[in-house]
Amino acid sequence: MYCSTCDDERAFEQPPCPDGHGGECPERVCTECGAAVFVGAPPVAPALVAAREAAPPGGAGIIPRQVKRAVA
Repeated sequence: MYCSTCDDERAFEQPPCPDGHGGECPERVCTECGAAVFVGAPPVAPALVAAREAAPPGGAGIIPRQVKRAVA
């Protein structure tokens, strides 16, 4: 994988995930310089998954994330 810090192809490895994603964690670290990158789409946070599973059908009780848009 290309490392922008090293400006060359480098080996990357998956560090231990403190967020509880396990093998699904999108973070990778350059083995040469330690620069961190994300690969693929970030997984859904475990707490949000648990809240969605506990919610009644139709999603009542789950607050949707609001996206703020810039005013043109």
